[in-house]
Amino acid sequence: MTTAVKISQKRLSALRKVDALLKLLRVIITGVLATLTYPLASSSVKQPSLLRELVRRVIKTLVGKCDALQVQYLQPGGSQVYKTWMATEARKHNLPTEPCTELLGDGGKLYWVGRKDAKKLILHFHSGGCALPLNPGHFNLNNYFREEVLRRNQVDVKMAFLEYSQYGLVDLDNSSASFTENTHKDIIDADSLIGWAELIKQGTMQDGRTPESERNWLEAAKAPPKWWKGTSKISKNFIVLYGEREVLKDEIVTFVERFKEGVEPEGVEMRVIQQKDGIHVGPTTEAGRGFPPRDEVKALAGWVHERIMEV
Repeated sequence: MTTAVKISQKRLSALRKVDALLKLLRVIITGVLATLTYPLASSSVKQPSLLRELVRRVIKTLVGKCDALQVQYLQPGGSQVYKTWMATEARKHNLPTEPCTELLGDGGKLYWVGRKDAKKLILHFHSGGCALPLNPGHFNLNNYFREEVLRRNQVDVKMAFLEYSQYGLVDLDNSSASFTENTHKDIIDADSLIGWAELIKQGTMQDGRTPESERNWLEAAKAPPKWWKGTSKISKNFIVLYGEREVLKDEIVTFVERFKEGVEPEGVEMRVIQQKDGIHVGPTTEAGRGFPPRDEVKALAGWVHERIMEV
C-alpha cells in the first residue's frame, strides 16, 4: 500500500498560523449562532439535540474553513491526546495510568491502554490518519466497548490504538446523490471532502498518477467483488455502521453491496447498521464529548462483545 508524506511533516508558516486563529474566531461565532438559531433550524438538517447540533456546526465550520495542516495546528497531536487520556481518564475506569507507546518500524506508533495480562484485545485503526491525529473520542468509544465486555462477562480487554500515515477514502470521485443531498446535514460538506480527496490523490501519485495496484485500497467502493476473495482467511464477521445523513452514504452502501457479493460465498457474515440522523464519524465525535451512546452504538458494542467472546 502506498504511504504518503504525512501532513504533520509539513511546516505551517507564521502567517497561516495567524490565519488559523482568525478562522477559529469564526468557529466560535458559529457556535453562538448555532445556539441562537437551533429552534428555527429544519429538523431534516439539525441534530436531535442542541448540544449535538452545536458540535456538528462547530466542527463543520472548523474543517470547512481550515486546511488539514491548520486543523492539526489548532488541536493536540495524537501522542498528547493519548498521554492526557491516560492521566485524566484511565484511573476513572480502573486502568493502569502509565502510558506505553510502541514504536513501529514503518514510523507508526501503537498506544496501549489496559492491563498487559489481559487475554483479549481491541485494535483500533482511526480514519484520516494522514492528516488528523487520534482524538479523545477514539479512546472513549473503544473503552465503552471494553467496559461492556467486562460488564457482561467479567472478561478483561486491553486496547491498542495505531497512529499511522496510510489512508484511503471509500470513493474519491464523490459523485453520488448523497454527496449533494447531505452536504448541509453532515459534519463535513462537499467542498471539504473534495479537498480531502485531492490530498489523497496527491499523496499517492507516482509519475503523475496513482498506480492501478493501489486504487482498490484507496477507493473501496470501486473494488470489484472478486477483489475481496480470500477475506475469510482474515475474518468471517464484519460490521458497518454509517450515518443516514453522511455525504458518503451512497458510496458506503455501494461498498457494502460489492463486498458482500464477494465474501458471502466464503461464509463471511456482514451486518450493516444505518444510524438514524447519523453523521460522519458520529459515534466517535459524540463519545469525545461525553454524550451517551445511541441505540445503534449500543448494537455495535453488542457485536464487539460477541466477537471478542468467540476467540
